[in-house]
Amino acid sequence: MSASTDPLRDAVAAELVHLTALGGLLAPDSPRATHRVFENDPRRAQVRKRIVTDYLAPAGTLAPGGVAVITAGAPGSGKSRALDAVLGASKAGYRRLDADTAKDHILNEALHSGLFDDLLSMTLGDGQPIAPRELASLVHDESIRIWDTLRRHCIGRGEPIIIEGTLKWPPLGAQLLRELHQGGYTTVRIVAVDVPEEVAQARAIGRWWDVRSAGTDYLGGRFTPSDAISKAYRPDGTCVCIANAAALVGPGSEIPEGLSVILDVVDETGAVKRQS
Repeated sequence: MSASTDPLRDAVAAELVHLTALGGLLAPDSPRATHRVFENDPRRAQVRKRIVTDYLAPAGTLAPGGVAVITAGAPGSGKSRALDAVLGASKAGYRRLDADTAKDHILNEALHSGLFDDLLSMTLGDGQPIAPRELASLVHDESIRIWDTLRRHCIGRGEPIIIEGTLKWPPLGAQLLRELHQGGYTTVRIVAVDVPEEVAQARAIGRWWDVRSAGTDYLGGRFTPSDAISKAYRPDGTCVCIANAAALVGPGSEIPEGLSVILDVVDETGAVKRQS
């Protein structure tokens, strides 16, 4: 599976890749990134606190605690669909902890304050302005900080949670298992999405472009630079995220005593294979 050719889409994507590349105007290290803009502003802590409160507000009815789900897989691999395949209707009973949702909260704050008004007035090759979610790299560092706070809070309360991420960083999985064990959790389910790189690339760019071209979401689509996906794959085509997930339950793994860890691998068709 490969992304179909669309010259306009590809041209706009290339513009955003250039803008978000290291040293670019919209890069995570840009002077416009929120963690740099508010680096010495003590009032920013109150903004983050309010975002955490707002994030936690619409919880609904949660299932009994003691159970957590961790996702793994390259950006664009289809982790939300995989959660549907594995959890079904029970997914509604979990609180979802997603750094992308935290980014939306920060971007809404920026829209309210006018922080990025000049950037949002910039027009790309399709004649449309940059959309708020296309500035996500500028709020990346701060969103991770908020995600960490949310995770600690929810684990401290023993809530049933879905920790959404890629597991691309090898130490993170073991760290999460330790945190959950210390928080009194008894069962952790890892949902790993194993798709070829070309599938992840096609899904990511298609998801972004469909939303951008429709123009029906005021935040726009989530843009993921192609190299962010490529970095999740080895030269032989295997996914680093899947290898890291498998290592958590494989030979030599150090699962905390009393913690049950289950690994489900979902392929590109949505089929689920129990690995442990």
